[in-house]
Amino acid sequence: MGDAEGAAEGIGEGDAAAAAGAGAKAVDEAASDVADLAALKRANAQARAEEAEAASAAPSSPATGAPATRPARVIPRGAGSAKRPPAVHTIAAKEGWTPEDQLEAAGNMVPDFAIKHAKGNQPMNRTYVGGVNIETGEIALASSGGGGAPGGIGPTCGWCAEGNVVRALGGDPELVRLTHAYEVVMKDGAHTARAKPVCTRCQSDFPTRDYFVPGITHAPGGDWDNLYG
Repeated sequence: MGDAEGAAEGIGEGDAAAAAGAGAKAVDEAASDVADLAALKRANAQARAEEAEAASAAPSSPATGAPATRPARVIPRGAGSAKRPPAVHTIAAKEGWTPEDQLEAAGNMVPDFAIKHAKGNQPMNRTYVGGVNIETGEIALASSGGGGAPGGIGPTCGWCAEGNVVRALGGDPELVRLTHAYEVVMKDGAHTARAKPVCTRCQSDFPTRDYFVPGITHAPGGDWDNLYG
């Protein structure tokens, strides 16, 4: 009887310990769930705050050159061409340069650059842009397209001309100001460079006109419609 009673007591104590352990585990799991829920709420609140901040981003200041609070970015545009990489040319700044003079010089170079390369190996549907690094004064002229472009991006990535200019000038769009874009068309049997507005994709990349030469225009249907109509 003593052995049986001792065994029964042992089983009872074991069951009680197991029950207590299960209860403690349940409490820990509940506490963990509460902590996870609190963390999720904090993350959601942070995301909403970031979205609100992005939506209320201050416009850039043309007087100081300060960009908008949402930074610019450049994004690949689908597939590039391994056989016909973009045309890219850079020109170092001379002593005494100013951002305004360099941007004007780049703008004057783009039409001839576009015609030259459209007559060469560049497809007629490519766009051409110039730009200036406002810290170094370096000028870059580039066409759209991918494959062999500066930055080590392979032929599977294509870029707008603006993106190729930014990449040729170091890769930071906050330090680059861009010219009007040009396309090459045939007029009276001759290659002619014709200015074109900023495309809807580049309106997403560059949040305001202040990354461009004064007087820039934009294609309808992009992000700039909300800013400039």
